[in-house]
Amino acid sequence: MTIAVYPWPYQVEKRDIDSKQVRFWKKFAKDRSIEFIDYFPHFIQSSPSEELIKKYYIAGDVHWSEEGNKLVAKVYIDFFLRQK
Repeated sequence: MTIAVYPWPYQVEKRDIDSKQVRFWKKFAKDRSIEFIDYFPHFIQSSPSEELIKKYYIAGDVHWSEEGNKLVAKVYIDFFLRQK
């Protein structure tokens, strides 16, 4: 089992890299020996937040755009391959 968390657009805008969701689920996973993926640092980068939101999310939605899905897939595949 693996638990993963990703930021919503408002968290990208605020650059909330260490959100309460990250802290809660990271501890929850650690306490139960569950793998954990934190997508926050991959979505919250040095580019202006407006550009990141436009690139990775469907306009006016919390769901990922095609580019957002590609990013999540890449991070997940890299994570999965490191587990072997």
